[in-house]
Parts: sequence; structure tokens; C-alpha cells
Amino acid sequence: MVKKAGKSGRAPSKAGGKAPQGSALKRGTASTLPSRQLPTNKKPGHYRSASKIRLLKMYSSKPKWIRPGGKEPQPSAPARIHPDRRWFGNTRVIDQQKLAAFREDIQKASADPYTVVLKRAKLPMSLIKDGNVGGQKQAMGPEGSLPKLQGDALVALEPFEGVFGSKKTRKRPRLQAADLATLASQAAVREAAFTKSTGTEEALGDSGGEGGPVESIYQKGTSRRIWGELYKVIDASDVLVQVVDARDPMGTRCRRLERYLKGQRSAKHLVLVINKVDLVPPRVARHWLQQLSKEMPTLLMQADKNKKNIGRTQLFQLLRQYGQLLSDRKHVSIGFFGYPNVGKSSIINFLKSKQVCKAAPIPGQTRVWQYVALTSKLYLIDCPGIVPLSSEAGDDTAKVMRGVVRPERINAPEEHIATVLERVKREAVIARYGLDRNVTWGDSEEFLALLAVRLGKLRKGGEPDISTTARIVLYDLQRGKLPYYVLPPTMANEAADIAGDREDAAVDGALALPEGNALQLANGTLEALNDEEKARDEAP
Repeated sequence: MVKKAGKSGRAPSKAGGKAPQGSALKRGTASTLPSRQLPTNKKPGHYRSASKIRLLKMYSSKPKWIRPGGKEPQPSAPARIHPDRRWFGNTRVIDQQKLAAFREDIQKASADPYTVVLKRAKLPMSLIKDGNVGGQKQAMGPEGSLPKLQGDALVALEPFEGVFGSKKTRKRPRLQAADLATLASQAAVREAAFTKSTGTEEALGDSGGEGGPVESIYQKGTSRRIWGELYKVIDASDVLVQVVDARDPMGTRCRRLERYLKGQRSAKHLVLVINKVDLVPPRVARHWLQQLSKEMPTLLMQADKNKKNIGRTQLFQLLRQYGQLLSDRKHVSIGFFGYPNVGKSSIINFLKSKQVCKAAPIPGQTRVWQYVALTSKLYLIDCPGIVPLSSEAGDDTAKVMRGVVRPERINAPEEHIATVLERVKREAVIARYGLDRNVTWGDSEEFLALLAVRLGKLRKGGEPDISTTARIVLYDLQRGKLPYYVLPPTMANEAADIAGDREDAAVDGALALPEGNALQLANGTLEALNDEEKARDEAP
């Protein structure tokens, strides 16, 4: 039996099955067809997608010029770029007049601590800075000696081939001293300019004040780990806030770090915050503010949420101004650093109006650096307390009085009481511990024995516990219950007037009683301070 062919002349095929309606042929099911029809009467499996099939087909195909009849591409002829100044000229050109104008503006901005350079990338800073020769650093030597060239600056001015060899242009090299007499005179000038503190710092480093053995407890804040955390904060910060104690601002400053920031990290903005202003008289705080404001932006602050708001609004507005000045950055980070127990974490909590950092009246509470979001753009960074070199930080007693060392870890705390009695007024000590106003003591040991009996710190047999009593005195000193402060240099000649001033007498009485402290400073506002003094003078 023969089947009849259709209109196309072909017999219908059984291999493809039934053709879909409206189509003469059935769609193929091969795995190499992107538009294949997947089986519907089987369990679902892992089938290649259309994009995967096209990708595999591209991998297995060959270029057109390899196929039969293809032509291999020929390399193009070398092109010639049109000689246009847009391609071969300098992108940024400046003449000497504009360069001199920029140099004068930078000098004025550097002298004014309240002037900020917004965009340093737009200026040729290497040509504007003083002491540069050909873009290289140049350090000026002592008076009477030639300037010292650093790095490759000397080679840039006088190459080796220009002084020695067949192509030399000079008969002799340029030396700092032509003869021995000149060298001796220059050495005398350098010896006269030498300072003992700088030499001790360079020679001893962190080994100690006199190079002798130092207890490990007095080396707190000088470890490599702590300074490593500090440099992390410096690298991550756009603005750096140094916090100092109002009782001893110059003693709690880190001059070495300030020199490093001004020399190596000049793009970082530095701000000084004088904390704990409620522990000093208003006149002393005002003089410190006037003196330190000449070097950098300075604010007064009292980071205590239980007392009047002093400095919080001013510091927040200053940080917002830096955020507006650095508008080209998505986030602005502000790092806080300083001595231990000066109130860095307390200031951050004060700005946030809640406790976000661990704060305590003891040193060493902050162990690592931590980020705190103040706003959507401003971020605060807390840093552990750091202590500079021993030659700059002072002796062991100075470290104890500044709150670097915990009194309970000191082996012989009674050794520091003599200096404490010299710094704290006798009336404040009597008012703090409730002693008789007519009581007298000869030395520190006699005072500790008297105070131990008054506080009931006795050992077996009724012997006074001098060590425990000395630790109590050091605790009260560090926490501000025993008032003391360092006069600024501008008030050194007024010490006699301040001692007999009625304002200071009232301040001493207020500071002796922590709960009755009535000192309230308006941060950086001289009018508020003057009004307060007038009201106090008019009071009966």
C-alpha cells in the first residue's frame, strides 16, 4: 500500500510526532537549540537555558577569517596624532606673580589658626611652601650656618656629574665649611641653639627621664599598642580634637604629636578643647583661652550632664562648620586624643546626650578606638589615652597628679603627697577632710598620720595606715575634690593679686565642697564671664 504525498510532495514523518497547530513542522528538542521545547511528560530536571546554550556555541565557533572563504585581517597603518596643545601642552600653568600671590595667601592662612585651606589639590603646594628648592624640602640650619638640604634636594641643585668627572662645571664642591675654624664656629652656634629637653628626648627616647630604671606603672600610655591605636585614629580622621585638662593645660598637651601633625599631616585640622573648666576660677580659664586661641581653635568645655551645659553647643557648631567646609567628602570623621582621664569619652557622650562610650574617673578605661555616629555625615572616633616621652611628660609625681596612673597600683603613694600639699591650698585640704582650722603639720608623713586618725584608717595596735590614706588623697586630687590649677604665663605676675582676690577665695570655698560648686563658665564668651564677675562683686 502506497501513501499519497501532500501538497509539498513529501510524505508525513512519524519521527517528529504530531506537528503543532498552525505549523507544518514540529520544533526540535536537541540540547543545542536555544528555542527547543522542553518535555512536559517527564520529571523536572536541570536543563540548559537559552543564554547558556548561546554561550557554549560561541566558545565552540571559530572566527570568520578562519572559516573557509574568510580573509585574515591586516594590521592598520601607524596613526599620527594632530599636534594640538590640548594633548602636548601643560594642563596647569602658573606664572611667578600668581605663585607669589599664592605664597603670601598661604603664609597668612598658616599664621591665622581660624583660617582653613579648602582645596589643597588645586594649588601647587610643593612650590608654595617656604624652604623648598625645586620642589624639594629644605631645612634651615642655625643662625650663621648654611641651610641643610634634605632628601634629594642637594642632588637636584648640584648633580654629581656637575661637580666630579669630565663634565664638571665647578672647580671644587660646595662645602659647609671651607676650613677647620669655620667648622668650629658653626659647631659653637649649634651648641648654643641646643636645648636640653630636645637632646634628652632624642637620646633617651621612652627609656625614662634620667636613663635609670623606671617602674612599669609609670609607663602607662607609652606602649606601642596604644600609639598604634592613636595613629589609626589619625589616619582615619579629617579633624583632630586634642582634649586637655583645665587644671594643667600645658602639662597635658602632647607637643610631639602637634609637631608631627603640623609637619607631616598638615591637611588635618587640629582643634583644642579645654575640659573640666569647672575646677578652675573663671579668670584662669579666660586667660588660658586667650593664650591658646592664638595657636589653634580653642574651646572651653565641662562634659558633665548633671551640670550646666558649657561648651556642647559651641563644639557641635564648630564640627558642623568643618562638615560644611569639607563638603566634597561623604563623611567627616573627628578623632579625639589626649592624656588619660582628661574626658575624651565623656565629651563624646556629652555630644550624643547618652552613654555610647565607657567613661569612668579612672585612667585606662578606653582600650581600643571606636566609631560613634554623631549625625549622618559626622562621625566621632574615641582613642585610648596616650602619654608622650618622659622628658616631656614630667616626673612620676606629675603623671600621678595628671591622672595617668591609678593610685591603687602605686607601690609607695606617700612619696607624692609632699608635692600635692605644695600645689593644693591648706584651706581646701582642711575643708575637704573636715580638719580643725588651727591644726598644723610639719611634713607629709605627719599630715598623713593626722588624716589617717581622722578617717579611721588604722592598722593593728592603732598604727596609722599611711599608704591607704595617701591613696585616698590621690583619688580626691584626680577626681577634682582637691582643687589645684596652674597659672598661665600671662598671669604669673598677678599671682599676688589672685591670692588675695575675693573671687578666688569664693572659688576655693566652692571647689572644696563638690556638691556646692557654683562655678559655671560660658564657653569662650567673655561677656558672660564679665557679667558673672560683676554680679559676684555686687553681692554682699
